[in-house]
Amino acid sequence: MNVPKIFKRVALGVLSTGTTLFIAACYGTGNYYDDDESWVSTIVQGLVSFNQQGVVGLEVCVTPDLPNGYSACVLTDAGGNYLIEEDDTYLDELNTAGGELTVTDVDGEDNGAYVDQIIAIAPGTIPASIDVELEELAPEE
Repeated sequence: MNVPKIFKRVALGVLSTGTTLFIAACYGTGNYYDDDESWVSTIVQGLVSFNQQGVVGLEVCVTPDLPNGYSACVLTDAGGNYLIEEDDTYLDELNTAGGELTVTDVDGEDNGAYVDQIIAIAPGTIPASIDVELEELAPEE
């Protein structure tokens, strides 16, 4: 049995495992992958409220200021919270060009009627936390 050869293999295994753990400890495991193996990052999150109470069922979209920019949209949850996650390419587009966040009342009067909101997002400010306070829509006469 060749002891130095076994010792070299064990030492190599320990070093490679230690290096991997060291890199993960220093840089973290990153964000997670979605189905198509792209990195997924939080783009924008926040609270949509009226009179400081969260509003459920509103559509929140973020769109880059690009000719071919598409909107990433979600609905607010029962507490009025939203979280928009997209791949890192989308994050880079928003940080380069800026964009806008829109809040649209898509459920009619089910949870109250509110004025749609459009908020500008300056380049270089994403990821962000943006809270939106709504205005009640005036009743039609």
